[in-house]
Amino acid sequence: MNKNQKMQIYLLGGIFGALFGIIASHLFIQSSEMDDKPAKFSSRKGFKIGLDALTFLRKLADLGKTV
Repeated sequence: MNKNQKMQIYLLGGIFGALFGIIASHLFIQSSEMDDKPAKFSSRKGFKIGLDALTFLRKLADLGKTV
């Protein structure tokens, strides 16, 4: 893989990651507004989301190995 291909992969990954984060934030805010509760983020919820994100990244890495 040459430098240009690596740069394209990093760039696309960054763009998709940013879009995913914006969409997730929007859904979180929308959910809290529907419940008429302030947007609270407990450490337990943050930990669970972090583990889910790591699981997702691990699956993506495994997908790259099989392609």
